[in-house]
Amino acid sequence: MTKSYDAVFIYEAQDLSPSALRFLAGLCYEGKDSTKRLYIAADSNQTIYGIGQAIAWSEIHPGLGYPANIRNFNVNYRSTLQILRGAETYLTGSELEEEKVDVKHMRKGPKPKARLVDDFETELTQIESFVRSSTQRFQTGLDVCAVLVPSWQKGRSVALGLLSRGMNATFMASEEVDLSLSGIKVLNLHSAKGLEFSIVTVALGDREEISDSESPEEYAQQCRLIHMAMTRATRSLLVTLPIDSKMQQLHGISAPNWDVRAVKVDITPF
Repeated sequence: MTKSYDAVFIYEAQDLSPSALRFLAGLCYEGKDSTKRLYIAADSNQTIYGIGQAIAWSEIHPGLGYPANIRNFNVNYRSTLQILRGAETYLTGSELEEEKVDVKHMRKGPKPKARLVDDFETELTQIESFVRSSTQRFQTGLDVCAVLVPSWQKGRSVALGLLSRGMNATFMASEEVDLSLSGIKVLNLHSAKGLEFSIVTVALGDREEISDSESPEEYAQQCRLIHMAMTRATRSLLVTLPIDSKMQQLHGISAPNWDVRAVKVDITPF
């Protein structure tokens, strides 16, 4: 194999298999002192494609396993302390990396909100109210808002529902994502990987779409997917869930790190 690169940088490495990482490492030129300019950026807890294990860096290249070659990012410039704290407590028990890093957060904001709803119209009302109040609070428009959904059927329903309420919204399939479009972006959960929005709703109000019957690994993978979706929010986050659900996913979505309310019919002010 031709080693034609002086340096290789691998981003989002947690979603690649060890064999793929070894192949990419092999593309990097090895100097006379047997070192490589190989750089890997990864967060194993953001794994959403079923790799199912933390990455052993020493298996990719022997030098990567030494503590001297590992650096933790300890300053967060993206999401608020409150959003990341809420997402972290939600993920408890499904992490691939259990080591806690002391991170300095450059932003603070409101607690993430969870609304337990009993039907789609109530869920839609909560999304509308949240978006309107959040854009007013932060003095911004709809272009920085996103609704993340588990299926394209739910995405189309949400987009049409918001349009009927006078809010510009577009559902985008994974191959159609266009962040230059105006209005609210309605995306599949997986499509949001690597993106960020100021105001995010993770719409999980349909009992049929979020199941609690998976195997432990499938459940943990689903938790990591939802955790990833939560962390797309930089300033304000809402999660909607079925009101009478016994889902394990409710673990961690509770006070003091979450503002949780059950909603039947009437709108709950944000």
